[in-house]
Amino acid sequence: NSFCTLLAMQLDNSDGDDLLLGDGSEQRVPRDLVEPAAVYRLAFHPNAPILCTGLMNGCVNVHEWRRNETRAIASLPTHRGAVCSMEFTRSGSHLATVSSDRHIKVLDCASQAHVIDIRRKNSPHKFPLSILSVCTSTELAVGDDDGMVSFWDMRMQKPVTTFLEHADQVTGMIYFEGNHQLVTSSTDTTVGCFDMRMRKVAGFSEKRKDELNCITFLPATNSVIAGTDAGMLPIWKYGAWKRPYDVHSKHPRECEALLTYNDNMFFSGAYDGTVRLIQHHPVRRVLTNFGSSRRNFNTVSGISVSHDRTLLAAATTGSTVFFYDIEFLGDESELDKLRDRAERKHMETIRKASAEDRVPDSDSD
Repeated sequence: NSFCTLLAMQLDNSDGDDLLLGDGSEQRVPRDLVEPAAVYRLAFHPNAPILCTGLMNGCVNVHEWRRNETRAIASLPTHRGAVCSMEFTRSGSHLATVSSDRHIKVLDCASQAHVIDIRRKNSPHKFPLSILSVCTSTELAVGDDDGMVSFWDMRMQKPVTTFLEHADQVTGMIYFEGNHQLVTSSTDTTVGCFDMRMRKVAGFSEKRKDELNCITFLPATNSVIAGTDAGMLPIWKYGAWKRPYDVHSKHPRECEALLTYNDNMFFSGAYDGTVRLIQHHPVRRVLTNFGSSRRNFNTVSGISVSHDRTLLAAATTGSTVFFYDIEFLGDESELDKLRDRAERKHMETIRKASAEDRVPDSDSD
């Protein structure tokens, strides 16, 4: 089938003229993609020009994107409830999904067959599933609307451990494979850190005033950042979970989507339909906006970046997916144009220090 064929393609064997951005005389990104139902989640394939959308009607739609267009590949009835979260495995061979119907499913991308379907009767979760994280090739973390967090061995298709620390919907998950820890956010206003190897709570934050809708991680400063309805983005230092050490202020309200771009910048979505690229260090501020001219006033509910880091897709609380050209973000000289003189000088110093750190010591006799 066509989905299987696309996944088997070797991108480096494509025609040299087959460029996403063309010669500049055409539209640089695909046109808006209108789905038959509200789009709950987005996921770009990690190795191929494929975008999957998880819909309110339980379907996963598969699209190929090329140059300035998208092409529908498949519409896969997956769940009886809304597709609340989905994520590709690192290799891209499988797509895991969870739903309000409480099923956990794993799709084989080549055959389009569901190779795993964990039914709700075989799950400890008694409430709709809200979030998942593909931790390793054989392990999966799942959260639900009542705050339960479970960690699954997908070889046995059984939960290894469960946690009941959160008192409301689990909204975000980040797995740190190096120390086997899972960091979560919840609408109960807390952040949790769970040690999956030791099967214990490694840390938990104090309650706050604002519900936490999502989280992301910036490696440069070991910062975990959360999105809130009020717009303020609290920042925790990894390992110091009691309370945030700072906050990104002046962010628009209803931040329901965050996505790390690199170790110092992240994307955020808000109620106004705009995706913002935010710099964390040395000066915390918005570098640029995507979508502010689209007159789209639906809240951004999902953000994903393509495998080649040239295309940004944003889903809103409606049924439309918007695309934005982000190829220029890979060019530091282009980013410097968005910074003031002091910031540019600071970033030049950081880049110089990083380059020196990467130079191996010379051998001496």
